[in-house]
Amino acid sequence: MDSVEALSDRGKEAGGWFDEAEEVF
Repeated sequence: MDSVEALSDRGKEAGGWFDEAEEVF
């Protein structure tokens, strides 16, 4: 996987997906 920063950028594009994933991690 990419770095957390890359994932956060993708999360924003996915419409807040990273917000939900951040709670899991």
